[in-house]
Amino acid sequence: MEPKGLTGLLFRGMEWLTRLAALNLTWLLYSLPVFTVIPATAALFDVIYKWEVEGRDLPVYQTFKASFKQHFGTSYKVGVPLCIIGFIIGIDLWFIDSLGQSWMLVFKYMLYTLTVVFLLFSIYCFPIYVRLQRSWYKVYMAALVVSLSRPFVSIVLLFQLLILGAVLLYWPSLLLFFSMSVPGLLASKAVALTVEKYTLSSRVL
Repeated sequence: MEPKGLTGLLFRGMEWLTRLAALNLTWLLYSLPVFTVIPATAALFDVIYKWEVEGRDLPVYQTFKASFKQHFGTSYKVGVPLCIIGFIIGIDLWFIDSLGQSWMLVFKYMLYTLTVVFLLFSIYCFPIYVRLQRSWYKVYMAALVVSLSRPFVSIVLLFQLLILGAVLLYWPSLLLFFSMSVPGLLASKAVALTVEKYTLSSRVL
C-alpha cells in the first residue's frame, strides 16, 4: 500500500526520479557505439510510451532491450535524415555567423526561426514514431502538424526544455541521469496532449 499525503507525493516523486535515472543510464549504455544512438533513442521513447499505456511498473532494462531490438532497423529511417538536416543547418548557422555582415541579419533570423521549428519537429518525431508505428514520411508529416498546430504546447515545451537545460548546466552531474530521459518524458507528454486533442492517428495518418 502506497503512503498518502505529502509522504506519498515524495515517495512517487523519488520513484519517478529513480525510474528516469535508470532509463537515462540505460540509454547512455546502448548509445556507447555512436551509431546506435538512433535506435537507443527510439527505445527510450518506447519505454516512456509503454509506461503510459501499460503502467509504470515495467522493468526498465528488459523493456528497453526489447524495444531496442524491435526498432533497431526502422528507427534509422526516421533518425538519419534528421541528423543530416541538423548537420546542414548547423553548418549554415556557423557560416552566417562567421561572415558578420549586417546585411545578413535577415537571413540569420530566418535561419534561427527555421532552427527552432526543426528542433521542435525533431523532438516530436520519435514519440510519434513509437506511438503510431507509421512509415517515416508519415511520421514527419505528423511531427510537422504537431509542432505547428499546437503552438502553445510547443512554446511551453521549449520553455520547459530551456529551464531543464539551465538546471543541467548548473549541475552538470545530473546530465548522467536526466539528460535524455526528462526531455523524452516532456516531449512524450506534449505529443500525448496533441494526439488526444486532434485524434492525430485518424486525421493525419
